[in-house]
Amino acid sequence: PCDARTQYMVVGDELQLLYDFGRYPAQLSYLHRPEDEWTSARPWTRVDFDESMRITAPMARVVDALYQTGLRSGRPVDDVRAVSPVVVHGTTKWQIGSILEGILRLRPHVPHDRVSILASHKASNAPLRMALNALSAAGHSLYVHGVDGADDDVRAGKLRVSSFHAAKGTECDVAI
Repeated sequence: PCDARTQYMVVGDELQLLYDFGRYPAQLSYLHRPEDEWTSARPWTRVDFDESMRITAPMARVVDALYQTGLRSGRPVDDVRAVSPVVVHGTTKWQIGSILEGILRLRPHVPHDRVSILASHKASNAPLRMALNALSAAGHSLYVHGVDGADDDVRAGKLRVSSFHAAKGTECDVAI
């Protein structure tokens, strides 16, 4: 039972429900009906945020087209990243390496350590392993987040490979 005088704030995005809250496992009900979970004498107010400072306007349009979120970018229009294009590539999961190599060839001006390759998971991910082997064979140096340590010297100049979850909060110029 919660103290009725306590003020609560529940913040989240149901499309990014990743974390557990200690003894409270992550559940959509916490976002949709917090009053059923926490008791307070104060009324609950729902505020929907539809502006993100973390993503570009083109990416916001892609997310909105896919999920009908109404999301828009709040980045200043003079920020060159605010107009960076989003390019969608189609392939089978077993041919990702050639797509990645093609993307990197088109962006020779982007330093490798400003590129992130993101995957749903790294462990036991055979298509990712195959793609990374292809990149390595093509001469690209890789830094695998969570495997290669946290030393800045180890990751300097290398493509960063990470799970979506572990990459949260990091920035890069090219995210694949």
